[in-house]
Amino acid sequence: MSRGLILLDLIQHDSPFDYFRSINLDEIEPFTLVIWQDDELFECRWDAEKKYAKQIDKSIPHIWSSVTLYNDETAAKRKAWFEEWLKEGNQFMQSDILHFHQFTGDGDSHDDLMMNRDGKVFTVSITGVEISDHTAQMTYLDLQNNKEYQQHIEFKKELAGR
Repeated sequence: MSRGLILLDLIQHDSPFDYFRSINLDEIEPFTLVIWQDDELFECRWDAEKKYAKQIDKSIPHIWSSVTLYNDETAAKRKAWFEEWLKEGNQFMQSDILHFHQFTGDGDSHDDLMMNRDGKVFTVSITGVEISDHTAQMTYLDLQNNKEYQQHIEFKKELAGR
């Protein structure tokens, strides 16, 4: 089963966090999943051997790096860029966050946020979702075709707050 199918399976459950803790992930590639459930934030990781799940502070900003693409040193460097961006007083507006993801780095295209590893593995898109109580605004930047797509989503009443 692919990681994407696991995500689709998780969101069908009333308690995705509990479901993550109970499912068998043998033979699934590593991943990190962030779950918002019952007004709480959870970080769920699978490293191909063991699951890690913890509640994290929802009142502070967080950043994650792909566990399959970046080692701990590179993830720490990317986190430091994020912390510097926060210190600069940037706002949590969709446009500011998308700009951060497009233009942050130290000039090393191997590990910059807009990653390019010799044209073989590279960032092809950036997606941002801004969520309010009953709506979400999704922006998708297609970097290969230089196009931007936006989608406004209204939550069904029974899903609001999940």
